[in-house]
Amino acid sequence: MRIGIIAPFIRPVCLPSTGGIETCVYLLASGLAKRGHQVTLFASKESKVPGVEIVHFDTYAKDIKYALPLDRMPPARFLEIHARETFVHQNILSHIANHTFDIVHSNSWFWLYFLITPFVAKPPIVHTLYQIANYPTLVNAVKLLPKHVARQMVAISSIVKDSYAKATGIMVNRVIHFGIDSELLGPFQPSIPRPQFIWIGRIVKEKGPDIAIQIARATGYQLSLLGPIDDADFFENKIQPHLDSDIEYLGVRTWDEMRCLVLDASAMLVTTRFPEGFSWVALEGLAWGCPVVTTTKCGIAEIPRISEYIFELKDGTFDNLADVLNLLSDIDREEISNVARNELPISRMIDKYENYFYEIVG
Repeated sequence: MRIGIIAPFIRPVCLPSTGGIETCVYLLASGLAKRGHQVTLFASKESKVPGVEIVHFDTYAKDIKYALPLDRMPPARFLEIHARETFVHQNILSHIANHTFDIVHSNSWFWLYFLITPFVAKPPIVHTLYQIANYPTLVNAVKLLPKHVARQMVAISSIVKDSYAKATGIMVNRVIHFGIDSELLGPFQPSIPRPQFIWIGRIVKEKGPDIAIQIARATGYQLSLLGPIDDADFFENKIQPHLDSDIEYLGVRTWDEMRCLVLDASAMLVTTRFPEGFSWVALEGLAWGCPVVTTTKCGIAEIPRISEYIFELKDGTFDNLADVLNLLSDIDREEISNVARNELPISRMIDKYENYFYEIVG
């Protein structure tokens, strides 16, 4: 098949990546190319995927706080983002119109791709929904679609699928989970964890690194925070004042560096302020044998075997924190790694997308 894949444009599609969606797009594009498909990836500059043709566009998000939700974004900045976004995606659609594709797979939450889906038969456009229905412009666009367009949508978890059903009435009937590339992440390595937590993600209010600090302080554990600072004001006001010998911010690290830090940690913290569609960082942690402590619902926990190693704290109170810490002390970390890798191999994710694309193309 000749497959066009549209990536998000917030950060490059390459490895290592600071975004779970970008990592998933990388693994899918490279995996399909290895199977003999002709894959063209529309992505921001600095994107690089072996065996894949990449049509680069200037990313519109490098110098603006795209990470901020709409209710915290000044109107002028929102209009600036929208103008840049529209320009980029108009160019993508122009490129698609002037080339031959069997199918186009959008991983973008830009509303235009959804609205044109019912009117574009060749190539058909399919969509992956990565997050719960909390982007107003996208939700409003999906509400306008005829119900049969649900066939051209995939959700990464039942949490995402159910949130769109409730918010839009569109019943997405296919779920394809993320997958683990064991070769990429490296084999399991035995370790003796220390009384330390690790938190990996974008430094923004929505991801809750300040909540991770509260948990670390409540337990007396050390905490390592990793990830790009997408909201400098939030970092300066809510994170930086708490940094000391026990709470450290380590910036963006390579996978090898992250693996070493994860191996030392008693648990990975996932503290997002809204339900996580899946949680790529949780998947990485589990693949390296690290249990996950979360303050929110995560799509990855809907997989029964994996849910045994994800421990949810009581909302806002952490009343069961001591019980969770006791459970962590006796856990078999090699078993965590084996279960995660066996339950969610990358080959299965690529199989499901490949079969789905063939089904849509007919």
